[in-house]
Amino acid sequence: MTSAENPVDQPLLPTHDLTVVVPRQWVTRRAPERGIAVTARARTVPASGFPPGLVLQTAPRADDPVETLRSQLTDLEVEDSDAFDLEGRPVTYLRFSHRVGVSDVMCEQWRWVVDGAAVTLTASMARDDYADYCDVFEEVAASVEFRPVRRAA
Repeated sequence: MTSAENPVDQPLLPTHDLTVVVPRQWVTRRAPERGIAVTARARTVPASGFPPGLVLQTAPRADDPVETLRSQLTDLEVEDSDAFDLEGRPVTYLRFSHRVGVSDVMCEQWRWVVDGAAVTLTASMARDDYADYCDVFEEVAASVEFRPVRRAA
């Protein structure tokens, strides 16, 4: 993996720089639109036909992320949820599935709250590819950092 550091310059997280490490060979886009810090996709598509990818974004803190997902996704099924410390920071975790066309998609989502904003990493892959990518996505999640911006005196 190599660093795809991306300071987020937007009003939702003005007090912190946001960084993440993504797999070196993946196609990465930094700040493709407001609220999205980084998107990344595998260069090669597995036999499942669904390209694994991730999105790191910031948004106003939502009270119930599952209800937000339910309104956006087809056939949402929450398979696991937890709250724990990741690299010494509290995080909430969801593993869920949904349908994209004919694909049965698995997602893992980590969510941190920073200065009242939600920083969310969502990783997606075909259910058939989960065993091949779950460790990669855990490494990416462990690399997410938000550091306070140092202001010039």
